[in-house]
Amino acid sequence: MPKLISLIIPTRNRPDYLVAAVDLARRHCQDIEIVVCDNSDTDSLRQRLAAAVDDGSVVYRYSAEQLSVVDNFERARRLATGHYLMFIGDDDSIGPGLHGVAAWALAHDVDAVVSYQSAFIANYFWPGVASKYFGNAYSASLFVRKFSAQARKIDCRAALRGVAQRFGGGLGALPRAYHGLVSKSLLDRIADQYGTVFGGISPDIYSATLIAAECRNAWWVDYPFVIPGASPTSTAGQGAARSDKGELHQTDHITRFGSQLQWNPLLPAFYAPQTVWAYSLQAALDKVPQLKVAPDHGRLYARCLLFHRRHASATVAAMRLAARQTGWVRVLGATGLGLVAELAAQSWRLLSRVTAPRAGGHATHYTDLTQIGDAYAALSEHILKTGRLLALDRPV
Repeated sequence: MPKLISLIIPTRNRPDYLVAAVDLARRHCQDIEIVVCDNSDTDSLRQRLAAAVDDGSVVYRYSAEQLSVVDNFERARRLATGHYLMFIGDDDSIGPGLHGVAAWALAHDVDAVVSYQSAFIANYFWPGVASKYFGNAYSASLFVRKFSAQARKIDCRAALRGVAQRFGGGLGALPRAYHGLVSKSLLDRIADQYGTVFGGISPDIYSATLIAAECRNAWWVDYPFVIPGASPTSTAGQGAARSDKGELHQTDHITRFGSQLQWNPLLPAFYAPQTVWAYSLQAALDKVPQLKVAPDHGRLYARCLLFHRRHASATVAAMRLAARQTGWVRVLGATGLGLVAELAAQSWRLLSRVTAPRAGGHATHYTDLTQIGDAYAALSEHILKTGRLLALDRPV
């Protein structure tokens, strides 16, 4: 009999975070299987998870060969048997209410459920995370933003168009397997049709694009049933320190793809969140040309010129190639509109920082939480204190 939820955690060389995520899920969520796909330098996790493997709550697989993050995600997906799959990072955790959300989804034949859209509801920073602007103010902290605890249906095609218009800007309102719930039947159908669920170089962006293309019934449940985490060595932790950028072929994330990675020359050739997201979105959109969704390269060029001036030559090289195809008037016009949009967005961020000049901005801030289990407890107490209980019987 399949479990209701398969919680899938691809991991590499972060055993303490992984064990904390597994222990929390086993304690706080019923009817769940936990799949750990380990690509660490050694299989030391095997012994630490032995009891959980023996009682059947954890499926553990170790791969000694060097895998890309995409390959590790895809291998992990194939091991899962639950009705709904949720992928998380090894420094993330489930949030309160996960079982209730999945049970509601199953009862209403829902393909996918997302917890947050463009911004996290709750996120936890492990001890040691440093911020470029706020120093250690994020370390051992949970931030919780306002949420409605209600459900709204997602227009997947509109969400996909919105992400393409903000090319290089993240997941937006897309349904997703990473930090979201997606039915196994939908993911199996995607794998059968497209070969794999995960691809590109950012498995969350690529898979979310194909999920949006094939999803029939997706919902946004505005409730923190997942807690994204950031540890000092994670991408999120590097983002807080503003160290998540560099030369394209000098980062472990990229070199693990080997010669199979052929960079799209219309994208600036350097490593940063914006370029990684853009590459993966474009790779997935190339699989679904029937949707006729075209990304706005001008918006990406604008982001790169504003936020990655050290790599301006790579951005100009991509713009020059685009101009050979469509003309400089169109490229410069699109980039100019992108600059206006980005400057407007930055103005709103600056205003928010001025009105709340502290770590986390307007979010409620809980400190001295040395483990993500402490963050789960603080979030549960926050939900009870604010009275924001799940209201899935009243979808709007």
